[in-house]
Amino acid sequence: MLSKNTTPDKEQRIVITGANGFFGRYIVMRLFSIGYKKIVGIFRRKDVPIELQNISMVHASFGDVDALRDTLQENDIVIHCACSAFPSDSECCTEKDVEENVIGCLKLLRICKEKQVRKFIFLSSGGTIYGDCGNSAAVETQPVNPMNSHGVMKLAIEYYLRVNQRIYGLPYVILRVGNAYGNESLEDRSQGFIDAALRAIVLGRPVDVWGDGTIVRDYVFIEDIADAVAKSLGNVVNETFNIGSGKGFSILEALAAIEQATNKAPEVTFSPGRPFDLNRNVLDIGRAESLLSWKPSTTLVEGIAHTYAKMCAQGVTVR
Repeated sequence: MLSKNTTPDKEQRIVITGANGFFGRYIVMRLFSIGYKKIVGIFRRKDVPIELQNISMVHASFGDVDALRDTLQENDIVIHCACSAFPSDSECCTEKDVEENVIGCLKLLRICKEKQVRKFIFLSSGGTIYGDCGNSAAVETQPVNPMNSHGVMKLAIEYYLRVNQRIYGLPYVILRVGNAYGNESLEDRSQGFIDAALRAIVLGRPVDVWGDGTIVRDYVFIEDIADAVAKSLGNVVNETFNIGSGKGFSILEALAAIEQATNKAPEVTFSPGRPFDLNRNVLDIGRAESLLSWKPSTTLVEGIAHTYAKMCAQGVTVR
């Protein structure tokens, strides 16, 4: 059993892949807010959100060996949250998914070993690793059974992390994140039911639902995820944690929460269910509570209301 999780020196240098993505941006903002200043962001796109303009930036793929070798330093903490595919993309582009995400991560791990980084934090997928959970919440020690390509890809990286730790001594922390939401961008994206539903409401479009609305998910607010990553910077190593709300909500219940938070009844269109969607996925977060001293602080209605307000603030007329 680990001793109480501690916070490293705020002078610790931290390298974040995908720093201008959904997860990366909020992780950067969270780390800055608690005093970390030596943050390096690695990302492929040239656009730089305003909240990232005070960090060091490297424009490169996380599989770019030369750029990684020039960027990483001994004793860095690496937070790997970049991913080139959404769950639905993984099904239609499996080979590309493996080449970019699995092979790319192996290249990143190789340079991490060469540079002797302090720790590698990986944002995995609690929503796809376990498969259908039945009536129970998934715990980290139970057998994994991914039922879609995205889960297989994330699980492969998890196993490579364990192999690298066992053979080369590279410390890791794996965060199996539930269904994240809180992305206020109004650009069309193929990830996250709640954000997509709010985006549709703001833009005056119907909300698309795959299936009959009874599938159950564990929704976790992005700011709570960023807080879990910050807690992972402490002395905890070689551990795997579920990062979710610990509660399950059906799509129909999520729609009711959206109506409560926005005071708008969304127009809904139902389409046939997709074969890679799980019936039920809920995460047990007891391990994160006890070892990371982390638990979510945002209710579903609060997180939806916050996200909706930020979407509306972008100047789009809500119909």
